[in-house]
Amino acid sequence: MRLITLTWNRENDIVSNCFSEKDEGLKKFGRVLVPEMERRGIVIDLAHASDRGFFDVCDIMNKPCVVSHANSRKLFRCERNITDEMYMRISQLHGCVGVTFEPLFGAGSLEDIVRHVEHFCALDEKCVGIGSDFDGISHLPEGICGARSIYDIANRLLRLNYSEKTVAGVMCENFMRVFKEILQKGIA
Repeated sequence: MRLITLTWNRENDIVSNCFSEKDEGLKKFGRVLVPEMERRGIVIDLAHASDRGFFDVCDIMNKPCVVSHANSRKLFRCERNITDEMYMRISQLHGCVGVTFEPLFGAGSLEDIVRHVEHFCALDEKCVGIGSDFDGISHLPEGICGARSIYDIANRLLRLNYSEKTVAGVMCENFMRVFKEILQKGIA
């Protein structure tokens, strides 16, 4: 087991999720589990976590964590998207956020996906990646026809004058950096 998403769309004993009626943040069991996961070299995924839960986890982290699939809440208001403050907290931990292709989260088209990538790049280009969520999205955004469309996103970013290094980071290297750092350290 190398990555654990702490919650999904239902309440659990680890952390409140983004749809919780009462945001309790990181719960008692989570305060034991998260440090142990970090010690064991398990990547902690904060996708679906509540706002309070997100910051509670970040406050006790010593290693990078990720948000595997979310978009910018500034561009599209949705509980599942993250704020600029959340993005910068992931950046401070040297983690990564994967832009999702879920139309319900503001990714109705390839151009929308690129807008979310650009927004995050403007905050910190070393912290953004692709988190398509092909196995969980409601339907494909306009201009996305499957995994091969990843190249269309890369080409669009290159046409917008992003460097090859930045585009390579967004396409895979930013997430790879996080995984290598966590997995190389293993159990402390």
